[in-house]
Amino acid sequence: MQGRTWRNIENATAEKIKTYLLDLGGTEEEVKRASEAWRIRFSDSTFTYHKKGTLYSTPSNSNDPAVSNAWNQIDSLVGPLMCFLQKIF
Repeated sequence: MQGRTWRNIENATAEKIKTYLLDLGGTEEEVKRASEAWRIRFSDSTFTYHKKGTLYSTPSNSNDPAVSNAWNQIDSLVGPLMCFLQKIF
């Protein structure tokens, strides 16, 4: 399982994601860089939100379905990772 990255996340949405992860049993960790706003350990993945609006989740080495479910929840809050453009005639 590969990690995931979401970009251009508003701070209010990031706070909803943070609360969601903590409510599911995630634990807040100390940030490691000045660019990080928060860091949460959830299952065997670490979710790091950067002050410029990027959220990164490390891979889940155990393929824990809880991590996949969290990724799906984040997708529902911030939208899909990519949108395909369509030309409508």
